[in-house]
Parts: sequence; C-alpha cells; structure tokens
Amino acid sequence: MGQDPPSNRLDHPSLPTSMRTPSDAEASSSSDFARSQSVASQQIEEPTGIGWRGFALIFGFWTLYGAVMAANLLVSSFRESSPPASLVAFTYLGAYAWAALTLPIFRLTARITEVQPSPARRYATLLGIGLVLSVVVSLILAAFSSYFLRQLLGGTLTGPGGIWEIARYRYLNDLLACLLIIAAGIARDYFLRYQARQAEASVLRVQLAEARLETLRTQLNPHFLFNTLNAISALVGQDPKGVRRMIGLLGDMLRHTLEVAPDPEVTVADELEFLSRYLNILEIRFAGRLQTRIDTTPEAADALVPSLILQPLAENAMKHGVELAGGHGRIDVEARRDGDDLVLTVTDTGSGRADRRHIRGAASLRSGGLGLKHISERLRQLYGTSAGLHLTKGAAGGTAAEVRLPFHTRPAIPRSARVDTAEGPAPDG
Repeated sequence: MGQDPPSNRLDHPSLPTSMRTPSDAEASSSSDFARSQSVASQQIEEPTGIGWRGFALIFGFWTLYGAVMAANLLVSSFRESSPPASLVAFTYLGAYAWAALTLPIFRLTARITEVQPSPARRYATLLGIGLVLSVVVSLILAAFSSYFLRQLLGGTLTGPGGIWEIARYRYLNDLLACLLIIAAGIARDYFLRYQARQAEASVLRVQLAEARLETLRTQLNPHFLFNTLNAISALVGQDPKGVRRMIGLLGDMLRHTLEVAPDPEVTVADELEFLSRYLNILEIRFAGRLQTRIDTTPEAADALVPSLILQPLAENAMKHGVELAGGHGRIDVEARRDGDDLVLTVTDTGSGRADRRHIRGAASLRSGGLGLKHISERLRQLYGTSAGLHLTKGAAGGTAAEVRLPFHTRPAIPRSARVDTAEGPAPDG
C-alpha cells in the first residue's frame, strides 16, 4: 500500500463527550452544573434588593397615606380648637415613621416566612408582632408629640400625663399601618419567590435542552465516524493513494468536530466547509462517477445552523439515492435565505426511491436512518415548531431534503443566556 502518510495528531484541550472517559464526562457535567447553579443563585438573590424606585414608591405611598389621614383629622376636628398645622404635622410624623419601618418589617416578614413553614403559625406570629409593634410605635409617637411638637409648633397637645391618651387615640391607625406593611411584605415575598422559581426553572430548562443536544451529538459522532471509515476501507486494496487522501480529510473532519463540540450552532460557512471534506471523500471513493456542488449566498453564509446537520443529509442522499444507482449521480447542496427563514437543501440524482416524508417540530421519523431522526430532534430542541425537515422527490428524479429554520446570526442558546432563559433565536431583520 506504500508508505503511510504522517499521522494527523489531533491536539485539543478538550475532547467531545463521545470520546471522554466516564470519569471525565462525570467531572465535566458536575462542574457545568455547579457553575449553572451558582449563577442561578445569584439571579435568585439579586431581585431581593430595593432600588431607588422602591424607595420612591415607599415614600410616595406614605406621603399619600399621611395626606389622607390629615384630611380625615381636619374634617373630624373642624369645630375643635386644635391648630391645623399641629394636626398635619402630627399625622405626617406617624406616616413617615412607618415609612422608615417599612424595609425592616419587609425583612422580618421574609425571615419569618423562611423559618416558619406552617402558614397558620406564620400568620399568627406576624399578627402578634403587628399588635405589639403598633403599641410600641404609638407610645413613642405619642411621647414625641407630647413633648416636642407642642413646643415646636405651639400647639395645644396634651402634656406628659396624656401620653397614654394620645397613644390610645392613634393606636388603631398605627395598627392598620403596620398590618398594611406586613401584608405588603408577604405579597412581596411571594412575588420574589415566584421570580426565583421562574429563574430556576429557566436554568433547568436550558440545562435539559443542552443535555439533550449533547446526547444527540455524542450518538451522531460515532455513527458518522463508523460510516466514513467504511467508505475508506472499501478502497484499501484498490486505491492506496486515494485512501491516504481520505484519511487526511477524515483527520480534518475530526479536528473540526473537536473545535465545534461545545457549540450547538455554527455558521453556514463553517458547516459547508466541513461538508465539503466529506463530499471529497465520497468523490474519491466513487471516482469518475459522483459529482458534487455546494452553493450559498454571502448573506446565508453568516447565518447559524445546528452543527453537523448537513453531513447526515449528504450521507442519506448517497446511501439511499446515488449508491442505489450504482454510484453514478450528483449531490447538490444549497444554502439560501427565504424571507425570515434559512433554507438548506441537499438534492441527489439517484434512484428517487425515498418516501415523501415531512418532519416538523416534535414529529419524528418512524423509519429512516439515525442521522435523519437526530436532525428532527435537534431542530425541535433548538427551534421548536418553527423549524422542520422536508423530504420530497427531486426535479431530476432523486430526492430533495430541505431543512427550514429561522434565519438568525445570534445563537439560539447564547452562552451568556444559557442560565437565563430558554428563548428561541431572535430573527434578524
């Protein structure tokens, strides 16, 4: 067979999951999961803070509350001798005191909700705290009003002996204010917990989608390698020079799979470059009988597609089309934009025996090769029902396989968003 060519050593810092040892795969999965959970924890904790809008909302609410209570006091004491200024200051003093206590009560409510799982005990505890805290605040405000507001405003508020009377007078209003804060704290805590669950569910959905895509890829890599080695072995005794070229092309293909292993999507240009090596292997095997053509537009070349999605289609066209015609035929590959969609077409001029099949969304092939089933599943995982695989009779009598998916140049699952959301690709205008 002649002198063997230099071996193509594949140096790469990481191997795809299909070529890792179980311990390596387990360690990588654990590390990825830990990083995702860490980011998820940060996402869950971040919303608990109060920004300037929160402070403005609290201040505005208690200002409005003070205005309503002051208006009520003015109306009720219209015939009394109490100066209006004293009444207004007396009311706003209490409103802003509760404004200052709002955040501490929020934190206390969240803490009690966390440590007390029983709703009955939780609400009983919060009610007891509200009753006691209202008494304390009423006494403090009554003392402040009695000793200071009378001198500052020249009012006729009751002296030290009337503190209890003032506290009794305002206790119901203070109790109402305290219970309002506690109720708002409970609602806020439930809302934040709902947001946390949504963020965590989003993280888990993306992790599940990535795990499924990785599983499909690890199954596809050995399948592709096995079939390509079969194609090479068919020429070992017939064309040693061609075999050496095929081995070199296979080495380039394996290097490519290592480079794109972490990414579920690649550009059309990269995918077609990978496919051209596979088609070159087929041309060497079927020398003089098989012709191939790859055509794309500059706009389509920058779009993103699932990695290794065209090779199974070309393999299917060869195996179920051209080979059945004795290896004589043509395989044409085209990538183009059609409105908001990207259309990938693989057409052969083989026997045309393939059944007319249509795969969209969650549907899958009941018959057919492993590669076609994986294409359907990967399209569903990445794009949902907006992508599909359509197999029809070709114009020249063979089979046309058309993949249609949303045209996009940003990843369907961006690296920065893989622990944020599982949203689909944003179409490019």
